[in-house]
Amino acid sequence: MSETAKITFTTGPDRGKEFELADDLVHIGRSADNQIVLEDTVLADRQASIVRRNDRYAIYTSIESTVEIDGSVIPAERWVWLPSRGTVRLGKRTAFEFHQGEANQSSAPVQIDTGEQPNGKETERPPAPRKGKKRSRRRPGGKSTREVAKFITNTSGESTVQLGEDGELPELSLIEPSIRKPVEKRSEGSSAVILYVVLGISFASSLLLLFLESPTTSPVDRSQARIEIVRFYGSDSDELLPYQQLLRDARRDATRGDYSGERDAYLAVLRILNSEDINPHTGITGSPEDDEKLKQLIGLLLSR
Repeated sequence: MSETAKITFTTGPDRGKEFELADDLVHIGRSADNQIVLEDTVLADRQASIVRRNDRYAIYTSIESTVEIDGSVIPAERWVWLPSRGTVRLGKRTAFEFHQGEANQSSAPVQIDTGEQPNGKETERPPAPRKGKKRSRRRPGGKSTREVAKFITNTSGESTVQLGEDGELPELSLIEPSIRKPVEKRSEGSSAVILYVVLGISFASSLLLLFLESPTTSPVDRSQARIEIVRFYGSDSDELLPYQQLLRDARRDATRGDYSGERDAYLAVLRILNSEDINPHTGITGSPEDDEKLKQLIGLLLSR
């Protein structure tokens, strides 16, 4: 049996907390339905996930430019292998040390590549995890808080993690170092068609950017916009306004990969912001300045 991996938070509001990754899939973020719940208010409801495959661990995030391994930013919506020892940063304030027994993984720095293998095959897909008895959560004690991450269950005791029809966790595609496949040559006729299509898409994108008043659309800008828009979510203890609920719905859809639902929710907020019957002195957020800031943030997030 391999040694269970551990993570210890070294910076941020959760500094000093330690977790053992006793389950095959662990979610990390602010939402209470995660296995590891953090207090850092700038993080997403589900900031990252860690999975165990064949005695190795990999990390995933759906939010661009918000997770780093030993100083390297990992791509969004890609599973990336973790080294046996390394520092993982979540957002700007929170970081933790990842540690697993050296017998199973190399401690070399993480290498990130989204290309294909030289033989043209897809990147490695890890086998389904071995089933085993889950460890129970232990109470924190002493100066260091030590807990065991486990699946969250519903009132009937069933796991809220959705398994496949074969009873196993969904198959994941993990990023390994590889050589990019050379670009195949296209005929002159197909190149001309592609050129017209690209020009048409470019023109449509320019119109959309002008409409949304979004000067830049880099991944870093959208990542920062996701962090800043959290302050418009409202408090869980108060009744949410319609635009606040829509903003939360958009973040939930983005976390699930439902980008169409995310876009519809943001467009609905824009319609509220541009409504003629809102108070010109307070807007919908409490001040016209905040209304304008919210429009800019949504414009950045819609400019994919």
